[in-house]
Amino acid sequence: MGLIGVVGKRVDEDEYIGARQTYVDYFNRVGSVAVITPQTTFEWSANLNHFSVVVMPGGADIRPSRVGQVPGRTVGESDLLLEYFDDQLLETTLNRAFIVGICRGHQSLAAHLGMGGYFVQDLEGHAHSIGWTGAAHSVTLYENDPPTTVMVNSLHHQGIVVEASHLAEFERRFSVRVLATAAHDTGGRWLIIEAMEGMNFLTIQWHPEAINDLMVLRWIRTKMSGRWIRPPENYPS
Repeated sequence: MGLIGVVGKRVDEDEYIGARQTYVDYFNRVGSVAVITPQTTFEWSANLNHFSVVVMPGGADIRPSRVGQVPGRTVGESDLLLEYFDDQLLETTLNRAFIVGICRGHQSLAAHLGMGGYFVQDLEGHAHSIGWTGAAHSVTLYENDPPTTVMVNSLHHQGIVVEASHLAEFERRFSVRVLATAAHDTGGRWLIIEAMEGMNFLTIQWHPEAINDLMVLRWIRTKMSGRWIRPPENYPS
């Protein structure tokens, strides 16, 4: 697969930059891993040509103003350097390397693609994992017909929410295919986008690296071979 770059973040008050070992171990299964240091200048952007995959990992909250919203009282701290860096990185690499977004990375790519109208600052009542690996809720997978369900971990409180009857419209508008959703209400009217794919990216709302999710590794290999994961006829319903 080649070289995989995992975007790093500050890890302590001395502002060291690093990535969680779980990301390194997980993506080492499909390639060699290096940590990308967030910067405010992109004179080094030509070096991104060395990466065949760029991983945008989990982290702090997405800043609501980035998607045109006023911050609510439930919004946590944002990493301002990373907020800036993400948009510059995506502007530079989205057509040059394959992007994998995990948790915050899933939301950040959605923000970059203009999905702010679907961005929810706080998913009230959304189940969270105990620790990193505990199963929190089920997601519906649309890779196969009929859809199947699987339990996943969950460490987020922000998300992308779409009305179930508008999923096909959402896909057409942003040229994506939804791979997985979770219920946002008991009636099933609103769905949280838990995974989606584009021509050159794959984003996951849960943390596959924390639970050694072999399905997502298979998805990554499929995308790297130039194929779509979900057949076009398998529309979410």
